[in-house]
Amino acid sequence: MQWLLRQRFTNALFSSMITLGIILILSPPAMAISLPAGFGSEQVVTNLTSSTAITFAPDGRLFIGHKDGRVRIFQNGTLLATDFINISTEVNNYWDRGLLGIAVHPNFPATPYVYLLYVYDPPGTVDNGSGARVSRLIRVTADAQTNYNTAIPDSTIHTGCSPVNSAATCVLLGTNSILANIGDPVSNTNSLRPSCDNILNGSSGYVRDCLPADSPSHTIGTVMFGLDGKLFVGNGDGSHFNYTDPRALRTLDVGSLSGKILRIDPITGGGLPDNPFYNGDPTSNASKVYNLGLRNPFRFTISPFNGEPYIGDVGWNSWEEINTGRGENFGWPCYEGNNTGSLKQSQYATQTTETSTRCSQLYAQGISAVEAPTYAYDHSVGGAAIQAGAFYTGTTYPSQYQRALFYQDYSRDWIKYLTFDVNGVATSHDFALDVSPNGGPVDLITGPDTNLYYAVYNEGTNTSEIRRIRYTSATNSPPIAKATANPTSGVPPLTVQFSSSGSSDPDNNQQLTYSWTFGDGGTSTAANPTHVYGTTGIFTAILTVKDSQNATNSDQVTITVGNDAPVATILNPVNGSNYSIGDVIVFNGTGTDKQDGPLTGASLTWEVILHHNEHVHFNFFNWTGNSGSFLVPDHGDNTWIELCLTATDRGGLFDTKCVQLTPNTASITFKTKPGSMQLFYSGVTRVAPFTVLIPVGSVRDISAPLTQGSRSFQSWSDGGAAAHQITVVGSQPVTYTATYSTGKK
Repeated sequence: MQWLLRQRFTNALFSSMITLGIILILSPPAMAISLPAGFGSEQVVTNLTSSTAITFAPDGRLFIGHKDGRVRIFQNGTLLATDFINISTEVNNYWDRGLLGIAVHPNFPATPYVYLLYVYDPPGTVDNGSGARVSRLIRVTADAQTNYNTAIPDSTIHTGCSPVNSAATCVLLGTNSILANIGDPVSNTNSLRPSCDNILNGSSGYVRDCLPADSPSHTIGTVMFGLDGKLFVGNGDGSHFNYTDPRALRTLDVGSLSGKILRIDPITGGGLPDNPFYNGDPTSNASKVYNLGLRNPFRFTISPFNGEPYIGDVGWNSWEEINTGRGENFGWPCYEGNNTGSLKQSQYATQTTETSTRCSQLYAQGISAVEAPTYAYDHSVGGAAIQAGAFYTGTTYPSQYQRALFYQDYSRDWIKYLTFDVNGVATSHDFALDVSPNGGPVDLITGPDTNLYYAVYNEGTNTSEIRRIRYTSATNSPPIAKATANPTSGVPPLTVQFSSSGSSDPDNNQQLTYSWTFGDGGTSTAANPTHVYGTTGIFTAILTVKDSQNATNSDQVTITVGNDAPVATILNPVNGSNYSIGDVIVFNGTGTDKQDGPLTGASLTWEVILHHNEHVHFNFFNWTGNSGSFLVPDHGDNTWIELCLTATDRGGLFDTKCVQLTPNTASITFKTKPGSMQLFYSGVTRVAPFTVLIPVGSVRDISAPLTQGSRSFQSWSDGGAAAHQITVVGSQPVTYTATYSTGKK
């Protein structure tokens, strides 16, 4: 998926690009997970697809939410084959949208409710379309007849929950998240028609109980129970990340549900009398608001010590924030918190009349009108997509980790933790690096065994897994197990060469022993055994590695006997092809299989992966069949496209091939007269002169402050206003110069 957290608009230039070449189905070799001595990370659930959210029920079963709308259960060491529920026909699974939040009632299964938070495709919209959408939170009921492992079938998702509503499925939030309240269902950039706004019906204010998701990102995220059994829900600003979007201003208004943490009754969905903005009407938007002024609060957690949400708010140009405080306004989009307080967001303060007017009103109230972050860090020093994970409340981990808040960054693939002094001042500490090979952590929780569990989304493969971090001893770290096999499929008798290469001991001083089980009754203690499979079937080979102090770790690989993997081939476009923004890319390819012959239709799936700076946006475009086309988007500088074809045979084996497409670019230089003055380029303050490589066909915001010191803005060399847009129409270098007065009287 593209991903959930990494939708930002950062403009620092990265000089290196991935070398041109065909990218195969398998990811590069995994880097070793780096943990403190005595800790180990181990796989718990593998072979998942696009898992985005996890939560434990009180009885220990693990619910796993998938971005496309499926929910699965892991129970007693087994991933159950049957979905708990599949609402994929309801879910808008485009870019960062999807099913992103899941919670289980704390009295489950006696109170058999499960809560699902997702971006919604109402009837009348294009399935998984890119236009503006709305979101909602539904409550489903687990079925006692299946030991609560499936939801009670309900062909209708009933509008509204209430104590007397006995429906198996009902809408808890977003009863008015309907097609009529979507601003522009075919465009996510139409700022003139904001969703859930009464402007759509000719009046003012915001639609009651409507969650806008105008942007491909910054939508819903976490749903979590508080200590008192009430339900907290996170909703982003729903505004675009590529430019100054006036729709972001609704985060500052308690009449809108955008850019908020909400707190509601888990049975009725109503606001609560002890909420900070409760106005006597539990159905009003304001009565449900707990915090406001947030940009993308994708992951938050509830402190077990004071009951308050600690919110990871994904930043725009410079800063990632962790925020907390009942009833607080965190200031977005007029402010963005930094490591010393709250910083005025210059682009929203100056770019448009609408945003500058609203921000000026907030600035006039003084800095005390907004709450500064509890902790913040700069993108340039190691992060770009923050999530608040979990407070550690167990006693198994050493004392320095107890009561700490663990948080993670998807873009940088690390987990760190915060400790707090007696005054609540936070200090950050490193914990785990490279925690999810070829991907990043997207959810982190504490399990019933008090260990940390986290969901991984793997880049490039659209696969996921759930991992656990265990502490074994202060003097010995568990070994790292890495199992591979060649081949992994074929007809019997199938000879497979297994390898433990990549397995290692983090302590670098212990002899490892190996134990293999091949899934058909065969075993081996060799490091790299050969095994012959004589019968047809799907077998899970498990490697267990043990060090000299008896610490163990395992890895596994699946062997399919009786079927050969297919071969995918991309015919067009060729690897290394160039494009401009707005081009239509036409693609075609084939899939062949020894058993099935030529593959067509749904057996061939295409995915467009948009690479942006150091992160990746999956599911930008999906297609089935031998051919298709897509429109190239404008998603900022330092972008390139990866087009992938996956061929899947009837036995479930698959092969993926990818090609890299690179943009035509132009070298655009920005200067000032006199030199060394500040300019705003796409939301970022830069000191002139500076040069940017911009994709041809792009539109960019540029702005010159009206005054700098004693000098006043006079003109741009292209005749544009102080703040205007430029379009890159060709690959020739262009210079834009802002001229200022001399400052002399």
